[in-house]
Amino acid sequence: MKKIIGWILLIILAISSLLIVKDKNNIYNIGVKDSEVEMKIRYKGLKNAIDFTSNDRGLYVAFENKIIAIPSTGKPYTLIEDKNYNITTLECNGDKLYFLTNNEILSLDINNGKLEQCLSNLPNKGDYSKVLIRGYKDYLFISIGAATNSAVVGSDNQWIDKNSTGYDISPFNIVLNKNEKGAFVPQGTSNEDNEIIKGESIGNSSLLIYNINTKAIETYAWGIRNIEGLDITLDGRIFATVGGYENRGLRPVENDSDYIYELKKGYWYGFPDFSGGDPLDSPRFQGESNVKNPPLLKKHPMSPPAPAYQHNDLNSLKWIAIYDTGKINGQNTLQLYFYDCNKNNIMCSSVNGVPNKLITLKDNCTVSNMKIFKDELYILDGNHGFIFTLAIRK
Repeated sequence: MKKIIGWILLIILAISSLLIVKDKNNIYNIGVKDSEVEMKIRYKGLKNAIDFTSNDRGLYVAFENKIIAIPSTGKPYTLIEDKNYNITTLECNGDKLYFLTNNEILSLDINNGKLEQCLSNLPNKGDYSKVLIRGYKDYLFISIGAATNSAVVGSDNQWIDKNSTGYDISPFNIVLNKNEKGAFVPQGTSNEDNEIIKGESIGNSSLLIYNINTKAIETYAWGIRNIEGLDITLDGRIFATVGGYENRGLRPVENDSDYIYELKKGYWYGFPDFSGGDPLDSPRFQGESNVKNPPLLKKHPMSPPAPAYQHNDLNSLKWIAIYDTGKINGQNTLQLYFYDCNKNNIMCSSVNGVPNKLITLKDNCTVSNMKIFKDELYILDGNHGFIFTLAIRK
């Protein structure tokens, strides 16, 4: 009888293994460029998950209204749940989880469940409402996107019906040229020549730095149109995928593309008059219409830095993850892993290098985020409810 039971268990395990392999192959094209890279499905049952993070204790997964913990040992459990939440990003720093719900950032102490408000009234109600949070030592880095395509409110901004007085907020004082269409002001308001726009403590198109001990907040870098992915190296270098301008609205821009930038403290990256280090009135952005976009700012804070990488497409680059030693794809130097949502590829590249395709996903796979933990690239597919990993075979 024991032998029969043993054979039955072996058959069940064999069938389960086949189903897992079939599951993987049906969902993911295992078109891994490097034959030494191995894919594993780590967690299931996470359908509609939005973001995730990790520490030494285990994994934490955010859904719209709740955060669950998946400990290294033991059963998953709900850390916090509230039907009024609208969680869009999650990060762990020390013993606290930091998450965004609506326009405020809250911290949750993993040890005692204490909830605390860190920041509120963030200006994230415009076109690029995604807010990303990344922890580094005693700091959080927080991205705030642009409210508009190119600083002018128009009928292309679908949020006008709910926020008729909304517009881009500058984190520093700026001086504008005369402009009938109006920039950094509500819809239908023009700019006078030499008009001064007062900066506010938290503005759009910026990267904030928040001290988790003192609660102090300041602008780390600005003029960054819309950060789609953000990560930090072990020695504090910050890299971000940034979306280019679109051909729409009262100030349309043609022929732009997405970028990867290294973001440095105190730098201005060009919004709303430059993209990829080039002025918007240059021939590059005129296209077939031959329409020039003259500068909105009377004086630019600095010549904006060039990107580390210019993509060949627009509205394409999303998440980015950094691995300082590049072990995932067999390299021994810092590697950038980033997601191209148009081609559904995960790419890898050294800084200023030529990207290579690491893996292609099928059309119904949605990469909700990806991060590096313990020598592996963790990828959340919120559509299927999986977290899978890519790692170098030993």
